[in-house]
Amino acid sequence: MAVFYMFTAATAGAISQGCGLKIGLTVPQSLGGAVQRNRIKRRMREALRLSLPALAGEVAADVVLHPRRSVATLPFPELLQEVKQALESVQARKGSARAPGAQRMKAKP
Repeated sequence: MAVFYMFTAATAGAISQGCGLKIGLTVPQSLGGAVQRNRIKRRMREALRLSLPALAGEVAADVVLHPRRSVATLPFPELLQEVKQALESVQARKGSARAPGAQRMKAKP
């Protein structure tokens, strides 16, 4: 599962009210038909619902989760563990993340 995130400049009051973390899911058509993609989204949403209470109010970021094909057949406890690891990496600020307002670097021709 790929995780993309960008920290936001939320106020302390917004974070304490749970408004600091926004999560999005992307499930491309290459993962199957509409029924298969919807099943993947339902499983991901449930894993997020169970994982978020541990992270609530601690981080202000926009997070996008991009699942792989294996998510459709992965046993749910393993999927839950993957989602928890992804959220922990955001919380620990691991991986690559851009600062709020940072510009992308253009590739050289």
